Amino acid sequence: MLTLIKREIEDAAIFFLIAAISMLILTGMLVYRIAIGWESNSVIGVPSVMYKTLGTFPFIFLPLIAAALGAFQMKLDRDKKISSFLVTLATTRRQILSAKIITGILWILLTVLPIAVADVVLLKVFPLAMVPDAGFLVRLFVTIFLCGLACYSFGLLIGWRSEKLLPALGIILATPILVSLIVIKGFGLQTIIFFVLFTSAAIIRTWQKFMSSPL
Repeated sequence: MLTLIKREIEDAAIFFLIAAISMLILTGMLVYRIAIGWESNSVIGVPSVMYKTLGTFPFIFLPLIAAALGAFQMKLDRDKKISSFLVTLATTRRQILSAKIITGILWILLTVLPIAVADVVLLKVFPLAMVPDAGFLVRLFVTIFLCGLACYSFGLLIGWRSEKLLPALGIILATPILVSLIVIKGFGLQTIIFFVLFTSAAIIRTWQKFMSSPL
């Protein structure tokens, strides 16, 4: 399994590189702004430097890139007959798909965890007019993670199709709809439940198609 995961990471190296570069840029911006004494006004107890610097990536680029990663993994597998080759080496379809999903989860964690750590550091660095609700911050990052996972799962689902244009259109159209749920419903329990159900349905459907389709 570790070999399969390593192979998936190598195939999706460009996505991990994008995540690493993005995190380095965000971290560099934070360090620079803190070093020059950036004035940070608090909104509901949250330093403005937090949402001005970190807000764009998780809410816009993370879901879109996550969906693209899922579609890329399945499209690459289908086009290059990777699974067809791997099953001849006594590797099961279950192991192959599990490795893809684990790789996707690792990528999402790579993007979400550094932002969460940076936010914790910001809350320690800047004096606040009031202590922010820890439960809200936890729900915020859980929701961001689940949104990315939902988009990734959708990418897996449509990436297995033989058409080339449909997966791209699906990502462009569906991802903003999933993200808009956060804008409409916020970071509450309903949003979390929806993303969990959507992700479960997409993965189950992907699993069924992958297990039954000819490789």
